[in-house]
Amino acid sequence: MDDAIDCTCTDEVVCPYCGLRYDCSDEFFGGNSNSAEAQCDNCRKYFKMERDFSVTYSTNGMCEKNKEDHEFKEHKMPSDGSLWEICQKCGLTREKKRNQP
Repeated sequence: MDDAIDCTCTDEVVCPYCGLRYDCSDEFFGGNSNSAEAQCDNCRKYFKMERDFSVTYSTNGMCEKNKEDHEFKEHKMPSDGSLWEICQKCGLTREKKRNQP
């Protein structure tokens, strides 16, 4: 195996022998499988692959449930100039009425 070939944690499947990159890497994996085997279209050598996933989380407060006041910040929509208010604690978004100060 050539150590110069980057085949770890890449965006596409890469043959570890010749470096051929596969644009449609998801096609190798059937169903819920996260591992597969393939024969390279270029060098004809067999190799195995694993599909890795990354998970991220997002959280917001819950003003009503915590009996807290919202902390709204005004936001002007660039598309139509309408004014919106977004709570900085819980993310609640509401259109600001024109007659509100």
